[in-house]
Amino acid sequence: MDHKHNLDSTSEHCWVDGADDITEEEMEAFRALPENPEHQNRVLGMHLHDERKALGLSQKYVSEKIGISVDTISRLEKGHTNFRKATLNKVKLFLGIEE
Repeated sequence: MDHKHNLDSTSEHCWVDGADDITEEEMEAFRALPENPEHQNRVLGMHLHDERKALGLSQKYVSEKIGISVDTISRLEKGHTNFRKATLNKVKLFLGIEE
C-alpha cells in the first residue's frame, strides 16, 4: 500500500491512500486519543526525549535533577505507560508543563 502525506491538509485526514478510507469509528477513536492517559504518557515521554536531546542532557543528568531513576526515564522515553502519578508530575514540572 502506497501512502503519502498531504502537506496541504489541516485535518486528521492528512495521510492519503487511494485504497483505504477512514471510517467514522476510526476517526472517533483518533479524536479520543488525547483524552487517553496512556496516550498522554507516551506524548510526555516523547516530549521529554525531544527536550532532553535538544538541550544536550543525558538521561542520568535528568534523572538526578528530577529525582527518578535512569531506568524510569528510559522506559518513559520508550513509550511505556505504567507510571505513578508522582513520577509523571516530576517530569511535567521539569518540562514546565502545568496541569
